[in-house]
Amino acid sequence: MDFKIEPQGKRSAVKISSRKYLGDNFLILQCFENFLEFGLSAEVYNWQIDGTRISYSLTSSGEKKGKVKLDVSIFPVEDGIVLDTAVTNLDSKIVDHILYNTCLQSKHVPEFRDSDGERTFVQVDGKWASVLSLPCHVGAGHWRRMQNYYVTRHRPDELVNGFMGHWGFCPTPLSRAFMAKQSSESSLTIGIMWDRAFYARSNMNDSHHCIHSQAVLDDICPGDTRRRKGKLFFAPDGLDQLSEMASSFFGWKEV
Repeated sequence: MDFKIEPQGKRSAVKISSRKYLGDNFLILQCFENFLEFGLSAEVYNWQIDGTRISYSLTSSGEKKGKVKLDVSIFPVEDGIVLDTAVTNLDSKIVDHILYNTCLQSKHVPEFRDSDGERTFVQVDGKWASVLSLPCHVGAGHWRRMQNYYVTRHRPDELVNGFMGHWGFCPTPLSRAFMAKQSSESSLTIGIMWDRAFYARSNMNDSHHCIHSQAVLDDICPGDTRRRKGKLFFAPDGLDQLSEMASSFFGWKEV
């Protein structure tokens, strides 16, 4: 297996290397950006490494929504990296609408740096479209096409006065919160997606060159656990192959 994953200090991020696909370069996966009160700096003290598998846990303080425990397992497979997660409600009340915003950064891979969005793709009406080809609402904090997206029938309330409106958003709804970047040197395409996700994000800023898919969990009763599974796909033959790989992994039907 060609993939190698390594924890990055105390932050919930991993370095992803692949001689076959990335040469001497590497991706950074900021695993759970903005998971409850952890914000961008979730500290992980209990990295567990078992062969090629990395695991860790985070427990919230309960200050935001409620007290929950997040268990994470990240491991490579032949065509990418699997993200297997479980959230357990440790509170005495129902905890609902938990999001985790997974940020895949390609700033260290020159062939995937894409300042305009010409080679960054989303799915609209079941077909791939570059983000450059889509309209963009420019918010007060918008810079370098940092842009938010929502899936059809899941338009969020914060588009006007909240976070998404501040940073900018695409008014065209997506078929799925599935995002991809294509190499400038080959057909190699990398995508990120969760089994349940309604929001996505791209950031063309040179500090990130990232794509996001945001997992969603709803209504976890006290003592119950909900699981979410995501994956980073590496498709050497391009976008159509990427779609086929994701459909096979998630068991998708046509949108």
